[in-house]
Amino acid sequence: MAKRHLLNVAKAAKYDSHKFISVEGVEFKFTLYTYGNASGFVHFAILSKEWENIAHAKAQYYNRTWERYTGQAVFKEVINWALKSKDITQAEYDALKEALE
Repeated sequence: MAKRHLLNVAKAAKYDSHKFISVEGVEFKFTLYTYGNASGFVHFAILSKEWENIAHAKAQYYNRTWERYTGQAVFKEVINWALKSKDITQAEYDALKEALE
């Protein structure tokens, strides 16, 4: 993962929230940043497993979101990336996906 890119986002964005989920004793942390741009705003999420950043994703919004909670869509996207890159197992993915509903 490009650490320089993550640092640039963290400097430019407003820290929004974080969410902790434990799956069979393994700690996962979702961190959400929000920043504005010319088209609306962006949610940028970082997924950490046992305190190591393993995946990130972003979602562009042009007006507002229809999520049940802030970050829901981008949190789901970040676990998709983590599964594709084999940073989480299918069982971890399933548990995280269920917890994010």
